[in-house]
Amino acid sequence: MILFSCAEEVKEDRREDEKASELEMEAQKPLEDHKEKAYYPIPSPEQMFGFINDAGLSYSQSLMNPTKNYQDYINPTSQALNFGVYTADLAYCAAYEDIESTLDYYKVVKIMGTDMNIEEMMTEEMMENMQAHLQNKDSLAIIAGDSYLSSSRVPRI
Repeated sequence: MILFSCAEEVKEDRREDEKASELEMEAQKPLEDHKEKAYYPIPSPEQMFGFINDAGLSYSQSLMNPTKNYQDYINPTSQALNFGVYTADLAYCAAYEDIESTLDYYKVVKIMGTDMNIEEMMTEEMMENMQAHLQNKDSLAIIAGDSYLSSSRVPRI
């Protein structure tokens, strides 16, 4: 009786070890799949300016998210997503030299950046630099690119 109960316990331990090993392998699978996929960064503002200019697209404010909507995004996910939308809208109106809209979208991006604790990418110096170069698309692209680079310097996992 004693031998039988000890043998059962060893079998049970082996099953638990096998089960734990299977679970560990299953948990590692998404990581392995992730390593094999190719990931591409979000296009920089310079790339977006280039795409807009090269494609010869016509300008339409109706394609942009109205600046007054920014207050509707109160949870972190909607803020982050719409921060990206407003940043793209900023590049779009700047590429078409819509100065008034460029300033409006820049202000919204700055406010949202502050709300999301990433305001260091939108410094007062950058705002002044942007206002000083509103008539120069190339300068705006460089300023937007600098802002993009400072916001994308996130530690990698």
